[in-house]
Amino acid sequence: MSDAPHPAATHVTPYDRLDLGDAAIVRLLASGAQRAALVDYFGAAAYAELAVLARRAAARRDRGGPRVYILPGIMGSQLGKPRGHGLPRDILWLDPIDIAIGRLREIALRPHTPVRAMGVLLYNFLRLELHLVIAGFSPRLHDYDWRRSVVDLGREFAATVARDPAPRVRVVAHSMGGLVARAALALPGSERIERLVMLGTPNSGSFAPVQALRGTYAVVRKLAMLDQFHSAETLANEVYSTFPGLYELLPAEGATGIDLFDAAVWPEKGPRPDPLLLAGARSALRGLAGGDGRMTLIAGYARPTVTAIERAGADFAYTVTQDGDGTVPLALAELPGVRTYYIREGHSELTTNRIVTAAVVDILRAGVTRRLPDRRPLASRAAARITDAGLRRTHRGKIDWHALSADERRIFLETLNDPPKLALRAPPARAAAQPTRRARRGGTGEVLDIEITRGDIAAASAEALAVGVYHGVPPAGAVAAIDARLGGAIAEFDERRMLPGRAGQVTALPAAGRLPHAAHVVIVGLGRFADLDAGTVELAADSVARFCGRGGIRSIATVPWGAGSGMPATLSFAAQLRGYLRQRGAPGSRLDRIVFVVRGAAEHRAIARLAAALTREVDSDDLRIRVHKGPATRARREIAANVSTVPRLAHLFVERVASDAGTETWRAAALTPGEQAAVIAESQRFARRDLDALLRQLDDERFTAARVTRLGARLAKLVLHPNVLAALAASKANPLSVVNDVETSRLPWEMLTLGSWSPAIRAGLSRRFAAANLGVARFSERRRADTTLTVLLVVNPTEDLPGAAREGARVRDIFRGLLDARLTLVEGAAATRARVLAEFESGDYDVVHYAGHAAFDPGTPQSSGLIVSDGVVTGADLVSLAQLPALVFFNACESGRARGARRMPGAPGAPGVRASRVAGLAAGTSVAEAWLRAGIANFVGTYWPVGDAAAATCADTFYTALVGGASIGGALLAARHAVQALRSPDWADYLHYGDPQFALKPGAKAPPVTRRPRRRSSSAP
Repeated sequence: MSDAPHPAATHVTPYDRLDLGDAAIVRLLASGAQRAALVDYFGAAAYAELAVLARRAAARRDRGGPRVYILPGIMGSQLGKPRGHGLPRDILWLDPIDIAIGRLREIALRPHTPVRAMGVLLYNFLRLELHLVIAGFSPRLHDYDWRRSVVDLGREFAATVARDPAPRVRVVAHSMGGLVARAALALPGSERIERLVMLGTPNSGSFAPVQALRGTYAVVRKLAMLDQFHSAETLANEVYSTFPGLYELLPAEGATGIDLFDAAVWPEKGPRPDPLLLAGARSALRGLAGGDGRMTLIAGYARPTVTAIERAGADFAYTVTQDGDGTVPLALAELPGVRTYYIREGHSELTTNRIVTAAVVDILRAGVTRRLPDRRPLASRAAARITDAGLRRTHRGKIDWHALSADERRIFLETLNDPPKLALRAPPARAAAQPTRRARRGGTGEVLDIEITRGDIAAASAEALAVGVYHGVPPAGAVAAIDARLGGAIAEFDERRMLPGRAGQVTALPAAGRLPHAAHVVIVGLGRFADLDAGTVELAADSVARFCGRGGIRSIATVPWGAGSGMPATLSFAAQLRGYLRQRGAPGSRLDRIVFVVRGAAEHRAIARLAAALTREVDSDDLRIRVHKGPATRARREIAANVSTVPRLAHLFVERVASDAGTETWRAAALTPGEQAAVIAESQRFARRDLDALLRQLDDERFTAARVTRLGARLAKLVLHPNVLAALAASKANPLSVVNDVETSRLPWEMLTLGSWSPAIRAGLSRRFAAANLGVARFSERRRADTTLTVLLVVNPTEDLPGAAREGARVRDIFRGLLDARLTLVEGAAATRARVLAEFESGDYDVVHYAGHAAFDPGTPQSSGLIVSDGVVTGADLVSLAQLPALVFFNACESGRARGARRMPGAPGAPGVRASRVAGLAAGTSVAEAWLRAGIANFVGTYWPVGDAAAATCADTFYTALVGGASIGGALLAARHAVQALRSPDWADYLHYGDPQFALKPGAKAPPVTRRPRRRSSSAP
């Protein structure tokens, strides 16, 4: 056959016209332009998801985040030829129209070929790229000519990295791309690559190239069905056998019982490899970098995969088990010295799996993830055996591409890499234990009923209600509606930090007859609201399905998780459905009915349409999905009166994501409150010296109330993106909860000023630590039910702080004037470790008010605590106590001073120096972290010593409000207002970690509070 270009080389196909590059496709997705063409290419569900991701990513691109290169695997880059005369490029791979007319033969690798790489196949990699942009990274898709040698491709990739101005780069590589990255890591200068995440990389090869070279691989045979002119054997002989890169994916020496780099072991009958390319591949693979700490592997399993090979007469015979991802066996993916995570997923789907994507983001940021297990799954005993002759009986005949519908075309391309279905059988002893499937009418598979209805989730008819909660965010929306029926049980779990935090964690409550139909409420963690995406929702749904399966629950009612905070309800629905379906192969019973409850008519129609489309894609011999439009449940307004009317909180999540070369990159996300809630997430990069210079001004002797607001405004502009500031400004009527990690907790967020207002003064500001392992809060419900406020006052245990003595006198005086309050004083040398710990555990106190020295160590927060007369009461000391006060009020009286032998860890300076406010930031947050981890529910403290007048005013206002039944956040807001009225900068000195809506005395009457006549005295009551 002639090698001359096919006459159709000048014919422009729809696939040529879509060769626009990732940036242009993202713009089309975000704008909605060319929707029909993109829906045909991606599919309706994928298009809907990608359009949302494109809009979220559009405002974040090129923000200066860490550079990440995305390397596709073999067949993951387009191949084609340039055209002149203003025509688009001539895409050959993967253009099914050109393949159908026999042009695949033109990609054979020969000298001086005009065919070259022309961009990454976006269907498989655009989701990953957009998620990385949204997560604050600067990703780049790196295409390459996968026909060529891995070593040469690695050299070219290393040169690309060398030209990149970024000081450090990270890499995500699928399949063969991992080998290309390892080839680059073996070269000088590779130190700039600080992390490599490999997805399904055949580090020791795969058996798929063997079958490709034999013309029996599923991809080869399916392409031959499409190609109207060539057989699979012809394509193997004349096209695939010319690719050095394919040979270098063969199983490594010693990885199998036969040496596949020896041409003599290959059967004479049928297509055979090129002996010279075989020999070259053997030597090329010895130049790859070995495993090291920079590398992480995510490997798929539980898919029928060729895991062994042997000669069987004139053929190869292959053993197929579930110990791989359908293409790469686990044993050939794993690499010594590389941490491996495992997921039940297919090879091609690793780049589009939402859980994998979320795990990749975790690993790129921190080097580890908790979303996937790192324990190797048990080996499969079920197996099948098939020869080349048997494989040649699969995927025979020809198909007419033009006669296929748009859905059929897309499904053909999506399943191109799927192997033929084989019956894997275990040994007889195990076979009897396999679960049987329920039969359905007309077939042998299962039926899943999906009902889409409007109304109130609490009134839905199902065995269990399944709802999602964010880590660090009090229950709202559907969860609050259900909680109203349960008498506040979910709210109590939140106050005690017992609700699931990490994405996918599940807990359940019995309904105890409080719900019309459901017997259980299943609560699943959605992780941090800043990280919510379709992958998190899918993981959460998978966890719920597994929990219900083990518990024998067959029907659930749920809502589109995240739809109340900006995620499209259709996207949440599709992700949940994927998660529920993932559980079908797990032990236990299976969900056979899922009720989705939505709010509006538009959502109802959109989800019903999407459900119908998805069922066409999912239906198979094993599973049939039936969609029903159910009747509306009881209207939400009928229970509206039972839901709390406390103003909903706005949330600001802040974390440090990168720190290098004198710069910091912080990621912030604002979750706005209300029915039309939304999440706005952005990254901000700034110079570390600018932040240090700003913080040093806290110690200026001219520190005044006016200076507080000026510094707060500069702080906001320095560390928060303008889009986040705008979202906060739109929520200024609501209290703000700042959720921060350890690094960002060192900032005085209470000073934050946006325009003419400060959140801490306007509606109140509290904090929460972004830590999943905070101890369960152990406070006494007996004390909350008692209307008398009881306080333990620990004063000046070291007897060297005159300011602490004055503080104790002020608090004693305040409580002499308060009815419904009782105070116990432990002062000076009497405040021993044994005495203080015994008082803590007694359960007699709502509040511990401490005035004295702090011991703090940011490096080991558990060692931080309060200095008493004979040692330190640390957070670690509290862990073993059965109950604790609900609130610790820590007045860091002169805690910034260093006093000779009592020098406090982390406190700079010499005896007699003025207390440092900057040092106080570290002290307050370190002690707060230690005690919250130990089980304290709420921590109120100060950064630096407060002036006497401000301290007296704050304490008086705060405790008066608490006695009257105010929440901690409300009481602290009133106290800040009172201190601000004195024109004191100390209103910004007070911080609160915990739930601002927590009321120590929820049953008490509201202020004003009756007071006894005061008398000034410093004696104990």
